[in-house]
Amino acid sequence: NFFIKPKSLDIWFQPFGYFTHQDSLEDQRAFKNNVYGGVIGADYNFSNNTNFGGAVGYAYSDINWRENLGDANINSIYAALYSSSYNRFGFINVSILGTRNYYDVKRKIVFPNLERQANNDHNGWDFNAHLGSGLDLLKINNLYFQPTADVDYIYVYQENYKEKGADSLNLVVDSTKFAEVRGALLFNIIKDVQISNLCLSPAVRIGWIYEDQLNSGKITSRLEGVSCTQKKFRVHTFHENHSKGVVGVNLTGIKNEKFSFYLNYQFEWGKAFHQNNISARFSWNL
Repeated sequence: NFFIKPKSLDIWFQPFGYFTHQDSLEDQRAFKNNVYGGVIGADYNFSNNTNFGGAVGYAYSDINWRENLGDANINSIYAALYSSSYNRFGFINVSILGTRNYYDVKRKIVFPNLERQANNDHNGWDFNAHLGSGLDLLKINNLYFQPTADVDYIYVYQENYKEKGADSLNLVVDSTKFAEVRGALLFNIIKDVQISNLCLSPAVRIGWIYEDQLNSGKITSRLEGVSCTQKKFRVHTFHENHSKGVVGVNLTGIKNEKFSFYLNYQFEWGKAFHQNNISARFSWNL
């Protein structure tokens, strides 16, 4: 269901959206997070089974904590390098991704007879290293089964910052970092259908994701008027390991060996969590 022309250049564009609902879990308050973005890239096919490419992208995240506790906007800029190798038995993908994040956060503070809002703008960055592989098995009458395995290492860093707007209730927050390893096992069923000069490949999948937290991502802070060496307090980002289920559908289309598209929907769920992912990819072979 995939065509690569020997020694050719592909350019592509991929819009995406993620819609996350997280209930209260560990030290984290319940929130909703809607992410919208797009990536543009190009890759060169050195042979009929190996390519190398790069991409840049942008995403906007809109986070709202429930119970009117505040909200945040994140503007993210991506840059990535990747390579893939294919043959009739399967494929291997590797990639590295760097992200620069710009945070705009509003924290609401409500007590009897008191209501304030603490604001902050700070920056951070992410790093992601990815390795994935899959096998094409039991191809019968253009129907085949494709088990895949993926591993990601994710590192997140946020710079220190100082809140404004809440007077004595402003926080001074230290820099923080956390890392995790994310593994995914998916099982895909794919059918190839030829319609004139258009090859369509609808697919369904089911799978499992496991996230291993390598550290707890401690966030250390103090009230603005308190000594920088005393009376600090600490909360944790997610620090337990989690499993998630995955189901999804996608459609790949290739026309005249020059244009291809990929439409994708995926649903993930776990402990106090669910997420809807949608994306599309449009590629032109030069």
